[in-house]
Amino acid sequence: MKNELAEKNKALIIKNDQVISGRNELIEINNIKSQLLEVIAHDVKTPITDLYNFLFIIRHNFANMPKDQLFENLSLIESNISNLLNLLNNVLNWTLSNSKGFNVKNSSFNVLKLIESNLKLIESSVLSKSITVDKTYDFKEINIDTDYNIIDFSIRNILSNAVKYTKENGTIVISIIKNGKDSIDIIISDTGVGMNESAVDFLESDNKRITSRLGLNNEKGYGIGLYMCKEMLGLINSKLYYRKNTPTGSTFIIKVIL
Repeated sequence: MKNELAEKNKALIIKNDQVISGRNELIEINNIKSQLLEVIAHDVKTPITDLYNFLFIIRHNFANMPKDQLFENLSLIESNISNLLNLLNNVLNWTLSNSKGFNVKNSSFNVLKLIESNLKLIESSVLSKSITVDKTYDFKEINIDTDYNIIDFSIRNILSNAVKYTKENGTIVISIIKNGKDSIDIIISDTGVGMNESAVDFLESDNKRITSRLGLNNEKGYGIGLYMCKEMLGLINSKLYYRKNTPTGSTFIIKVIL
């Protein structure tokens, strides 16, 4: 009889633990949903509204609009679309990682080609702000074996931030250091405004979002990109480092463990 009661008690304890675990998982899912709705409500609606207004102005003033003004407005539209696509990619990856739907998939690829493809994505913003992009490496190719999407995501976010917070006629420098066969450092430096102390501390904390500020051309900041870079790089035992430049600007180092 005692053994039977003990077994029933043990089964009840296991069942209770499963119920608590399930409840906690539902709470986490609801939190993710709430944060996701908040991002969509505030951070997606605003740039789409801006795009609509830009297109409305162009359509109604196209015949009389000077060519340089038309080019400027089209550049702003292109920049806003690029930022919006970056946000949607961030939200997608953020949602997948929080819902345990993200799986690491290693493959071999040329990291230099990956950098070039991401530079193409920010080309309009670079041109509109007359930013100089210098590549200090002289490698013809660097093939690495790791998760392509994670490295792509990290490079795209850091480059996007570099353009966003760099003044007109500023400079972005991309360097690569090969640390033998163990790792490579992808280094992206800029002459922008730099990060504030709370944002620097964020990289060493467990916070999932930082309070972002507008870029120098009022580009919208979303506050989840750096967190996602940090978290996703951690999935492949890699890391994101930051150091402040002198006299101004930021340097981000994506250390990829091979």
